[in-house]
Amino acid sequence: MLWLCLHLPLLPLEVFVRGGQGRPAAVACKDRGRERVLVCNRAAETLGVSAGMRMSAAFALAPTLELHPRSDAKEARALNRLAAWSGQFSDFVSLRAPDAVLLEIRGSLRLFGGLDTLLRVVGQAADELGFKVNKGVAPTPLAACLLARTGGGVVVGEGWRRQLQKIPSAHLQQSQATLSALRDMGITTLAGCLRLPRSGLAKRFGPEFLCYLDRLLGKAAHPLARFEAPLRYAAHIALPAETVSLEALSFPLKRLLLELCGILAGRAAGVQELAVELRHSRVPGTSLAISLVAPNRDAEHLLMLVRERLDRVSLPAPVLEVGLRVDRFESLAATSGDLFGRNETAAGERFLDQLRSRLGAEAVDSVACYPEHRPERAWCTTEPGTEKTAVVMQHPVRPLWLLPRPQPLPTHRGEPCHEGALTLLEGPERIESGWWDGGDVTRDYFVACNTRGARYWVFQELRRREWFLHGIFA
Repeated sequence: MLWLCLHLPLLPLEVFVRGGQGRPAAVACKDRGRERVLVCNRAAETLGVSAGMRMSAAFALAPTLELHPRSDAKEARALNRLAAWSGQFSDFVSLRAPDAVLLEIRGSLRLFGGLDTLLRVVGQAADELGFKVNKGVAPTPLAACLLARTGGGVVVGEGWRRQLQKIPSAHLQQSQATLSALRDMGITTLAGCLRLPRSGLAKRFGPEFLCYLDRLLGKAAHPLARFEAPLRYAAHIALPAETVSLEALSFPLKRLLLELCGILAGRAAGVQELAVELRHSRVPGTSLAISLVAPNRDAEHLLMLVRERLDRVSLPAPVLEVGLRVDRFESLAATSGDLFGRNETAAGERFLDQLRSRLGAEAVDSVACYPEHRPERAWCTTEPGTEKTAVVMQHPVRPLWLLPRPQPLPTHRGEPCHEGALTLLEGPERIESGWWDGGDVTRDYFVACNTRGARYWVFQELRRREWFLHGIFA
């Protein structure tokens, strides 16, 4: 097996500032009764702020520092969404709370074209989401986590255990008391721990420490719980400042959509309905419902629909936070294009989605057949993307071009004329219908042509013996 660990060292801060990182920001925690900096962003670091610094010193260096209290709940929700997003790279994902995710990637290497390509793709995708990720790869999950937490690295092939033994013992995932005891004993690396007698280690630190070392080096099995992704999505990103700018709103929305589409890719699913939620400071939030003709998980297409929808909305107040909610995932069947990679069906669906977002869903309809003998009533409008089942009715030949209203025809000696005398070629086809809805008709339809060879669909109204043109053949 081969494990990839994604460690998020800035997760406590990223749950607050994914919408933009221009201003200095930090997360505070209490250490021995005093508030200290837990993590800070690059803007704060350039002013001299660093992790572990007292808050008084941090504010002296950065008076405009934006301070956030740590939120375990927000971190847990973000980690769960990242685990669901990771399902697109592996079929086995496991949480390593509070700030890491494990993926078994042996079976994914061939799909992505090798380990280097997979790591590059994962890194770029995580960066687009706004997360700083350290990656570690090793044959055991604990070794991958250790590598990721110490700055990242890959230990595979022969001698991977020897490479791992160079890691400082201070980074072992053990209690502070155990790490302090190892330091006092002069043990500075993992190799130093392994040189000690096992009986002495067990007596001093307990059997749990030996079990940890064995699992770390692959000498003992390490069962992990598989993460089960939820079948819905909900996430919010706070903006660095109030805004009504479409561009400023598009940036965090794109990150949310990329996260959503990664989750959908892992589940071979798409979305047909989603809601964009905009939160304001002093007025109720704005919710925008977006529906698609068919399930989709293309982030660029979804962002285009969201932008079109936002462009038609008058915001009641500046936006403080943007959110995305999907209550249901839809199965998305695999599709293939023609010889040149084109997919005409998908292109048509995207065009309809764009029209509905720009003009409004009520302005765009599809046309479906309706079981009715009267030609002008043998169709109906439906919601695009919905299938309307109708009784298949067998008719004689019909023209593709049907006039909006039948056009009266002149006659000569009782025969119809249109740009010359008409010759009746086929017919009659009698249609008697509509007595129950006030649209009673009694007609005999014929296929006719004139002297120039043009073909028409005409009928005679039997009650009045009048002739009408109803359609034109191509």
